[in-house]
Amino acid sequence: MKNYFIARSRRVRSTPYTSRIENQGVNAYTVYNHMLLPAAFGSLEDSYHHLKEHVQVWDVAGERQVEISGKDSAKLVQLMTCR
Repeated sequence: MKNYFIARSRRVRSTPYTSRIENQGVNAYTVYNHMLLPAAFGSLEDSYHHLKEHVQVWDVAGERQVEISGKDSAKLVQLMTCR
């Protein structure tokens, strides 16, 4: 698979952490929920070893909150989530 450039536009937003992420040497981005999220720092092997030996903080700004309401909302949420 080829690496293609992702053009920034008004339809794709950066996260509050983008400037700090760019200072850390991000190699690639992906678009998730209309937001640029970092996808690679260095090689795949470097990322694997870093994950196994150190702490990683991931930018999850593209995630959204939802509200589930109604009579059986608590039961539905329990069925949908891990225990």
